[in-house]
Amino acid sequence: MLRRYKNFTAIDTHTVHEKEIIQLRLNDTNGIENFVKNFAKAYYSWDTSKEAIEARTTEISKYLTKELQDLNSDTIRTDIPNSATVTNVLVWNVEQSGTDDFTVAYEVDQQVKEGEQTQAVIENYTVTVHVDKGGAMVITQNPTLVLHKDDNWKIVE
Repeated sequence: MLRRYKNFTAIDTHTVHEKEIIQLRLNDTNGIENFVKNFAKAYYSWDTSKEAIEARTTEISKYLTKELQDLNSDTIRTDIPNSATVTNVLVWNVEQSGTDDFTVAYEVDQQVKEGEQTQAVIENYTVTVHVDKGGAMVITQNPTLVLHKDDNWKIVE
């Protein structure tokens, strides 16, 4: 009996099943925005009386790391002849800059009073906010002045 075999090539295949798990972490930035707004109202408002300076120092200590508190301890003194009041704070951008860090760009509108003259001042700043696993927030970088023209932002150093 004659058997005929056809030439064929067998290919051994092995299917690899890969799983890639992407964990999406949604961040509600409303809390960060409110934290920065409250900080800005305390940080950019001052008076030169000893009691007002102590009250401001106590208030901003709720927002800053110990190192930044020490660094800012003598920024407002009784011998400075002006005072300031914040009239508005606008948060323009909250951007994640690390696992638990956020860079926040904001605008502060102030009324700065020197003697009898009052002047409206509008400045833009950024700060870095660290949010721990429990949701507690702290500012880890002092406010940095930012100049912007249209959509081009430039950090002033």
